[in-house]
Amino acid sequence: MSSQPHAPQVRADVLFRRVGDEWILFDPVRDQLHSINLVAALVWRMLADGDSLSEIEAEVAQAFADKVQGDPSGEAIAQFRTAGLLEPGT
Repeated sequence: MSSQPHAPQVRADVLFRRVGDEWILFDPVRDQLHSINLVAALVWRMLADGDSLSEIEAEVAQAFADKVQGDPSGEAIAQFRTAGLLEPGT
């Protein structure tokens, strides 16, 4: 059994698209658009690909080295969870 926490799963029905210079998530259940930043877009894509939390954290840290502070991947996941974009219980 792994000691690493499991990454949450994105809801399969949420659409993820780039529109111009923006990244958009569309929740068809709530009929809502969510405009997300580049960090959140990377986190979403990696969650959708099934990457682990440690892989996501490492990729975000490498890609945005001195451009972000705190826990940007954790903050993005918390926002996805609050918006109801993740599978319940993950």
